[in-house]
Amino acid sequence: MDYTQPVPQISLQEKHVLPGAIIPGPKKLKIINSFLFPGLHHLSAVQWEGLHIWDASQGREFISQLFLFLACADGPGLLTLSNFIGHQGKNDFWMLCPLNGRRKPGAPQYYPVLLKPDDYNVRGCDHPDIDVYDIGPSDSHVYIQRLLNLLNSLTQRVYETRRLETGIVGPSILLGLQPELIQGIPEVFSSEMMHLSGANMAALWLDLWHSKFDCAPMDNQASWDWTIFKDVVTWEAHGRAVTACKMYLPGSFDVAPHDPSLHANSWYKVTKYIT
Repeated sequence: MDYTQPVPQISLQEKHVLPGAIIPGPKKLKIINSFLFPGLHHLSAVQWEGLHIWDASQGREFISQLFLFLACADGPGLLTLSNFIGHQGKNDFWMLCPLNGRRKPGAPQYYPVLLKPDDYNVRGCDHPDIDVYDIGPSDSHVYIQRLLNLLNSLTQRVYETRRLETGIVGPSILLGLQPELIQGIPEVFSSEMMHLSGANMAALWLDLWHSKFDCAPMDNQASWDWTIFKDVVTWEAHGRAVTACKMYLPGSFDVAPHDPSLHANSWYKVTKYIT
């Protein structure tokens, strides 16, 4: 990056952001499409007619063809746009990942487990181990085939079976846009890694390392050789080592890592482990 050049004054200014809708909270809405519809209806109308723009530099009017390039949200938010089954479904998530999930015997939730557990024979989930590098992306053709299969269900029972197998609850509201002016479903949806890496996984790792992770009754936490922070002394020593690495990190890393055993945001976890 050339720091001698002036910083752009337009791209990130709040006054250039035009909200399409304001959805109230804090409770989850029952019919969220009623809030999404006005903005998407306006976009669809402009797609039909084209957006007339006056180019003052050339002294002429031109028609801009608007299209939807990317739909960004967190995981639950994307489900309201995609109408997919969600992260606990057998067929995975908002990206229609071809990975089939596995569930515990008698439990309704599915998990994206790559390796087949030992002595595991749950029907529909006992497929062999999966190499993550063999998992290919889904595309709009697969989505349309699955959606048509779901919509052709003649009974509620058939619908529920196909919903489980396809990972789709119903048509996406984005299908109301002009098909040639949308990137496609699920390609139009962004992946959401922030909560996975920044919140969910961090909490799971801490619980695993501190031997506080909930497990099945037949499991034995005493056999977990990865519980390296069970004692407070080791946990505090690790915190000091994290802080000591500050001098080795370049300034471009921004904020230096804090001692996880002392930092305010982690204190409630530390006290839980100590007590």
